[in-house]
Amino acid sequence: MITIPNIPESVVVKHGSKAWPLGLAGAGLLIIGSLLSWCFDPQVLGNLSISLNPGGLQIMAIALALLAVILLLAHQGPLTALGQWADTALALRALATWALLFMTVVLVAITVEAGGLVNIEPGGWISLAAGSRSSERCCSLPPHDWSCPRKPATLPKPGFLAGPRSWSSSSLWRQSFSGRLTPWV
Repeated sequence: MITIPNIPESVVVKHGSKAWPLGLAGAGLLIIGSLLSWCFDPQVLGNLSISLNPGGLQIMAIALALLAVILLLAHQGPLTALGQWADTALALRALATWALLFMTVVLVAITVEAGGLVNIEPGGWISLAAGSRSSERCCSLPPHDWSCPRKPATLPKPGFLAGPRSWSSSSLWRQSFSGRLTPWV
């Protein structure tokens, strides 16, 4: 199991139950903030000044948020079957940290190119707050429990694979209506 030494176990135990819904809220807020404009100047970073018409960087932020939603739903929610195959808590920590770093670099680039923090519109600040909130909350998600061993799935051997006698279509037909064939699922 991969452990991250920076997160005390007491924090995970204390705030683990609040992490999932607040992580979803942070991802939703990142999507909403990415649909708003990030800068006053249309010349900066590919015209991030139009609301509800995202530019390239805003589309990347939306993609990060959608991936975070999928991972959160795989951690705890209707997609938990996907979460059994991967450590979704660790993936969410990495994704949320990347979203925070991405938003920080984008806002610094806007500040440098446009000439000050005053040129950042509320959509940029909302997206930065959502990235930091997601990063904070996803770090307190409880890690995946790898201790319970999973039994490998075994399919029952159907009657028509039992031997050469049962390969004929007539015996297969009789077995299927006599109830001797075991279902695949």
